Amino acid sequence: MTEKKKAIKTGGEEKVFKIDDRTRNLFVLFDQTRDTLIHAVELELKQSKMNYPQARVLFILTRDTSGMTQVQMAKWLARNLNSVSTLINKMVKKGLVKKIRNKEDGKIYVVATEKGVEYWNHVPEQALQLAFSAMTEEEKEQLRALLKKLRAEVRNLLGLDYKPPFMP
Repeated sequence: MTEKKKAIKTGGEEKVFKIDDRTRNLFVLFDQTRDTLIHAVELELKQSKMNYPQARVLFILTRDTSGMTQVQMAKWLARNLNSVSTLINKMVKKGLVKKIRNKEDGKIYVVATEKGVEYWNHVPEQALQLAFSAMTEEEKEQLRALLKKLRAEVRNLLGLDYKPPFMP
């Protein structure tokens, strides 16, 4: 097994991480699984005339009905602000979301419109149901716990501290 050491600064301190082939292979497997699931979901989303990034935004906004700023959304999605802004503007034109200025803090919040909620409610879910039917409920819970742990660690390493109130 090949092993490499790499020093990385986190929070002002330097940690030495050992990167082995098993870890790299795990990452590749994770990445391939994610890509395959997204591809299956995108095929279904085409039926609803929606794409995956739009579905992610509607997922967020249908859970946090008070809305989010584009900066908060970019942090939550781990995307750059320009790409989120472009996506939101396209969704505004389609009538899926709208921007509202908060009178108290002066910030502009993005919220789902009735049309956006309706679109989200009709998003096909067969691909995910079929894919996850390969797992027992216990296995799904174990996977959920491990993914949440991994997500929290990576978000911490990247300094992505914004956590929406609905964050699973």
